[in-house]
Amino acid sequence: MNQKIGKMLTTFILFFSVFSKLYAAPCTDWALLLPPAREGAAMAFDSMNNQTILFGGYSNGQFINDTWSWDGTKWTQLFPSNSPSSRQFPAMSFDPSTNQIILFGGVGSSGGLGDTWSWDGTNWTQQSPGNSPSVRTGASMAFDSINNLLILFGGFSGSAPLNDTWSWNGNNWVQLLDGSTNSPPARSFATMAFGPTVNQMILFGGFGTVTRINDTWSWDGATTTWTELNDGSSGSPPARSNAVMGYDPVNNQNILFGGQSNSGEWGDTWSWDGTTWSVPLSITTSPSARDSASFALDANNNLILFGGIDGQIYDDTWSWTGTDWTLLINPPSSLSYASMAFDSSTNQLILFGGFDIFGNVSNNTWNWDGIAWIELSPATPPSQRALASMAFDSTTNQLILFGGYDSLGNVLNDTWNWDGTDWNLLLDGTTDSPPARSDAAMAFDSATNQLILFGGFASPGNLLNDTWNWDGTIWTQLFPSNSPSERSDFSIAFDPATNQLILFGGTDISGNFLNDTWNWNGTTWTQLFPPTSPPARENAAMAFDPGTNQLILFGGESSNFDALTDTWSWDGNTWTQLSTTTSPIFSIGTSMAFDSSTDQMVLFDTAGNTWNFDSFPAFFAVATPFSQSICSGGVTSIVISANVPSATFSWTADASGVSGASLGTGPLIAQTLSLTSSCTGTVIYTITPTSSSGCQGSPITVVVTVNPLAFIAATPPIQTISSGETVNIVLSSNIPGTSISWTANASGVSGASDGTGSLIAQTLSLTSSCTGTVIYTITPTSPSGCQGSPITVVVTVSALPFTAAIPPNQTISSGETATIVLSSNIPCTTFSWTVVANGVSGASSGSGQLISQTLSTTTSAAGTVTYTIIPTSPTESTESPLIAVVTVEPISSNILPPTDVRGCKKITHSCKFNVIKWQPPTSGEPPVSYRIYRNAGLTKLAAIIPANQKLVFKDGYRQSRHSQTYYIVSVDSSGNQSDPVSVSTKKKCHRKKQCHRSHSH
Repeated sequence: MNQKIGKMLTTFILFFSVFSKLYAAPCTDWALLLPPAREGAAMAFDSMNNQTILFGGYSNGQFINDTWSWDGTKWTQLFPSNSPSSRQFPAMSFDPSTNQIILFGGVGSSGGLGDTWSWDGTNWTQQSPGNSPSVRTGASMAFDSINNLLILFGGFSGSAPLNDTWSWNGNNWVQLLDGSTNSPPARSFATMAFGPTVNQMILFGGFGTVTRINDTWSWDGATTTWTELNDGSSGSPPARSNAVMGYDPVNNQNILFGGQSNSGEWGDTWSWDGTTWSVPLSITTSPSARDSASFALDANNNLILFGGIDGQIYDDTWSWTGTDWTLLINPPSSLSYASMAFDSSTNQLILFGGFDIFGNVSNNTWNWDGIAWIELSPATPPSQRALASMAFDSTTNQLILFGGYDSLGNVLNDTWNWDGTDWNLLLDGTTDSPPARSDAAMAFDSATNQLILFGGFASPGNLLNDTWNWDGTIWTQLFPSNSPSERSDFSIAFDPATNQLILFGGTDISGNFLNDTWNWNGTTWTQLFPPTSPPARENAAMAFDPGTNQLILFGGESSNFDALTDTWSWDGNTWTQLSTTTSPIFSIGTSMAFDSSTDQMVLFDTAGNTWNFDSFPAFFAVATPFSQSICSGGVTSIVISANVPSATFSWTADASGVSGASLGTGPLIAQTLSLTSSCTGTVIYTITPTSSSGCQGSPITVVVTVNPLAFIAATPPIQTISSGETVNIVLSSNIPGTSISWTANASGVSGASDGTGSLIAQTLSLTSSCTGTVIYTITPTSPSGCQGSPITVVVTVSALPFTAAIPPNQTISSGETATIVLSSNIPCTTFSWTVVANGVSGASSGSGQLISQTLSTTTSAAGTVTYTIIPTSPTESTESPLIAVVTVEPISSNILPPTDVRGCKKITHSCKFNVIKWQPPTSGEPPVSYRIYRNAGLTKLAAIIPANQKLVFKDGYRQSRHSQTYYIVSVDSSGNQSDPVSVSTKKKCHRKKQCHRSHSH
């Protein structure tokens, strides 16, 4: 029994079934009655067709692309001829301006998506906008009723969150904001909704660049701006992403529910009234905490919530009625080896017990009402059990439950009856009862009016093959002359079309899987030998389907311990495998019975999905891709498959402006198509599938667009530049909108790189003194993706002098020599320089390979010399000048200026001259000399007078009408100069000496 629980747990790890689009065909098939559990699905209310549409999502490790409609009461799976690829987290909203639901992007098995689809009430159509948002998932979308714009905001690019804003105009996407201004911070998985009463498009929360956020923004379509209404610091729901929000027309408010925090999921409900967030006080019940649910208005003006995830993935349906939450549909969680039978006396399809996904045993009672499962609350339910036997006894009008396997690992033999509201214990198993067992089977034989129980598991190594009959009060053992061998996990059901109680398969005492067929005639068992039988199996589901007038056998476990998904019918003489296009794949331990009140053959699989077997439009072909665009001369690659094995395919071809297309058969269309003119052409392939049983599916079409090739021109086609200059190559094509890319192969050159665009503008520099080249290989690609023949452009890069001044900056002491070595990568390059001195003497312009000059400060403060160095190559081409700066620091000294400085102008018969006299400083460092300058900048030296000589300076004078100003400084033994003292001579002195006193500086 533990092995059976292990198999059951393994079953839940199986991949989730693909619930794909179905096409009209006269085939019997399986179809889902409720949407499977999922997260990240898209949902929107189509007010044009009065339906709430649910699309796609993610469940049990698989992206899905099924389409469901909610009419306010029940879910119905739709089967459009075209559908978007499987994905989760697309953005989706209804656009009243076009009366279509618009879907954009999301993420699928191949990564992020950026396609646009529209739903018209019956079918999906892929749009081909000329402009589109980038690939993204988790974007926010809602319709702005004030400005009649469908708005898309943000999302996740695959590497970073986004904050651009787009609108859809019915044919094309228009970028309104790039996110650089007037926009909320970048985010993904935010929630957005429009409230007609408050006239606001509200954006809340999401996942930012680092963490989840809880700010609130409103969109103003008139000014194309976002405005922050609440920064999240107070009065706001806590930070979250993956929440849902919708407009509640009952109370004129936006309702926010759930989402993901940084540490788990939220299960709270908030309302926004246009200015304030609050928690409705009327809530008495609520969906459990979850994120990534789906939320939209329905035909009843209620907000509908479906699915989501919080450790487990949900498939429940809730309604927000304006004041509180109401649970509408809550299917049983995943169950295996539960008991199911139809109670004709109460018109109830009853499901009881079973193992849950964790191997726990249940005793819950459920009723299927044709729309949803309803959990019942009997006062006295049987104990927890799985693998019990249950059937309706038409003679006694009793729904009988017998035995099973309890939570302690014991087999049971108590007998219970369901009366429509409660369970009643009829026999506790101590008397008048079969021995305890599980894995048995029970069915009512309408031909003999007997409720027959057979075989089962009694204990390890002990299987049974006894036959018992229930008479409404006690069990009576029957002793047929012939019986099937001891076995468990077999299938038994009555076939009213042939008046046979049929037993099939199971596992025998040696562990062998069986595929024998037996019939009960009221007194004994007779083995039948049909020419065709299903493969050996255990735990198959079997029941009679009045809708197709067939005894149906489905699934089970094979002798290789594989889950079987085949469907068989019994006609009284042989078994026939039915060609179904889709099947439940969680098929080990399923429960199946016909519900006469709803005319449904209901199967509940071990993943918690509810199926119906009937005549459905269920056979379809899939073309991958379903449309294709190739270049002239290219080969189509259209792979055709179907949802039934051994299907065949045929197609016709309707070509316009294209040669090479023809009709054919097979699973692959591979034809070389070429344009017959310079214009784009098309081929429409019409593909018809046919199943091995002759069931023909409706044709599908694949449109192949054949595009012309692009050509490229480069101006100029060849170019020569100097090192460090920018290449400028203009690129153009014969087809507007052509994208151009290039690769760069550089030799001895840096700065060249691969790129795209209509202009190559790159700054190229030599990596050596030699000439270098760059070869650009340029390839055009037309808007349709057709790549033209590449061309090459060669750029030759010649040398410029590369110079260096070493060192470029230095600091010396006054009186030291500044040395700057000049060099170049070009032989025979010459250098010249100019100087700008500030408080320094000794600097001068010059030329050569070396600057070597003794520099002295002219004051007690530091000075600078700026050398501007100009290199010139042998070809006289020049490079930008170099700058070298020398800082000259004064040597520390306390030398003071001279004192009592006087100046006069002396005139004799033969000459005119100026006379300056002074006295030594009265303190400080004794001077060794004095310097007399003709200007305040101390650059025009007039004389140097040693300190040990007479302290007088005579200067020949040639301007009789003007005075002369001199500047005298003391100089110590280290060459340090004192601050200057200025003195002027007067023009008035003729015979007598008149001296003008000095001024210190």
